Amino acid sequence: MSKTAIELQDVVFRWPGAGQFQLSVPSLQIAAGERVFLSGMSGSGKSTLLALVCGITRPDKGTVSLMGHDLSAMKSRARDRARAQNIGIIFQSFNLMPYATAVDNVLLPLDFAPDRRELVVQRGAPLEEAHRLLDALKVGAEDRDRPARNLSVGQQQRVAAARALIGKPGLIVADEPTSSLDKDTERLFMDLLFAQIEEAGSSLLFVSHDTSLAPRFDRSISLSEISRSGNST
Repeated sequence: MSKTAIELQDVVFRWPGAGQFQLSVPSLQIAAGERVFLSGMSGSGKSTLLALVCGITRPDKGTVSLMGHDLSAMKSRARDRARAQNIGIIFQSFNLMPYATAVDNVLLPLDFAPDRRELVVQRGAPLEEAHRLLDALKVGAEDRDRPARNLSVGQQQRVAAARALIGKPGLIVADEPTSSLDKDTERLFMDLLFAQIEEAGSSLLFVSHDTSLAPRFDRSISLSEISRSGNST
């Protein structure tokens, strides 16, 4: 296993038709198992950086390596496979299937990531692992089979975390995951998330405007420290 979860070297990205906007990242490394907090002003390029890290977009220059594999050299389908196998994403807007149950939402990544499915199967039935994660993240048995749209905001966020964690991907990317949570629910979510990431041995790249969370992480960086940006959109 690579000692580095993600590495960017001499990366430059320009949005087509976006005038002078350019994101430049000379160097960024996240070690295996490291928990990194990333902050930045709105429009500074955080979403662009996450898209590069996840292989959703390719840089115009430079390299993006995930678990030692160069995403920037891969075609679109290969990047999709690498993302599904190695990255669990917790979206700001959850991106749950609203009419699917909590359990079905958690199991969904295994349909696209054979290696993650195989790891789960080696340890038991996928359904049992989904139940274990939901229990650990305080989504009770009475809520497992409810449609996601009928769950509270806090429950939906914890389902989204369980979905990202199933199969123990090497990197968890969390994009403003606590922005819609009150402080008590935020504190519970962070405690539960960190406990499960510790168990999985995953790295964490956590993006947030809320810098009060930064002391909980191994390292805190701002986008301005690692990048050079042109006019943003």
